[in-house]
Amino acid sequence: MTTPSNTTPKTRAPKANSSRGSRARSGSGAASAPPPTGATIRVTRLRSAIRRPSDQEATMRALGLFRRHQVRVLADTPATRGRLRKIAHLVEIEGEISR
Repeated sequence: MTTPSNTTPKTRAPKANSSRGSRARSGSGAASAPPPTGATIRVTRLRSAIRRPSDQEATMRALGLFRRHQVRVLADTPATRGRLRKIAHLVEIEGEISR
């Protein structure tokens, strides 16, 4: 079986701004979230989550703490305080900030 000579081979067009394996991440990871109102807590991640239980690593991600020495200002809620209690040995709570 022969193919017609007037057909062109199927090729894909290159994707614009394509980079394999890398994700664009904006700032603190929660760029679209509104700033917290009311009482807030300033938290700094000091230690790595390597060789820690997976629930502690997930808690760090849930709080938006992805890198060491990253600072987040979080709303002072019972849920946030519970999460911070779980990873208190990995972060520094710099105190309450009232807005």
